[in-house]
Amino acid sequence: MREERFEKILERRAVVEILQSVGFSSAMKSSIMALERFLVLYIMKILDRSLRFAFLQRRYKISIYDIELMLFYEGIKIESLEIEMKQRIGRNYELEKDESISKATSRFMNTSSALVEKLLGPELTGINDERPDYHLSHLPIFPPKHTYMSTPVYVQRMTCPHKIRELSAKQSRLAENALWKIIQIENKLNLHKINQGPIKQDELFLKVWKDMGYEEDACRPYEGLVNWETSRYTRQLRNIL
Repeated sequence: MREERFEKILERRAVVEILQSVGFSSAMKSSIMALERFLVLYIMKILDRSLRFAFLQRRYKISIYDIELMLFYEGIKIESLEIEMKQRIGRNYELEKDESISKATSRFMNTSSALVEKLLGPELTGINDERPDYHLSHLPIFPPKHTYMSTPVYVQRMTCPHKIRELSAKQSRLAENALWKIIQIENKLNLHKINQGPIKQDELFLKVWKDMGYEEDACRPYEGLVNWETSRYTRQLRNIL
């Protein structure tokens, strides 16, 4: 069975349970599809809120306390959940073992395992870290280091005018040195030549100039005019079209 198909079956079953709990015996297919969409949106909403509560505590993994806080903000009481669970399970069902809340939460919050410790190592799991002096003995141990989010580093703005001038001069020297290096590389690769030689239009202009009987040196002030006139004519023609 594909994963999408399995999710659809669970969504449909949850919607049917909700409708039966409020007294409905039947429903149209379109209404069930609409309720399925609302159910998915609501589940994504409560998961997003739980994850945000975990991020506020600088944790990547959601704990039972985040879910409890999410239920509080959603206006859902734990007592009502217990009553709803008993109604869905049935009256004749009895729990084989009444587990304490500490055992349930310890399993829920336990993120360490032999595989995780082997992959992360003692530097991230914090197994070899000693308990700090300010950490009281009756308090639980800190979570593993890999569960913490990295603290952002904010740059402090300089206010001393002397240091600001020194930093500005240093940055200017770095930029100047970088530009000189670029120029040297371009000169080595022959990408920046002063005398690149006449282009095709200039060669044609020089030939016509000689045919007209003028001296070759006298055409130097007029070099480049052919290219400029051609580009100007091309721009005007493009604007007209």
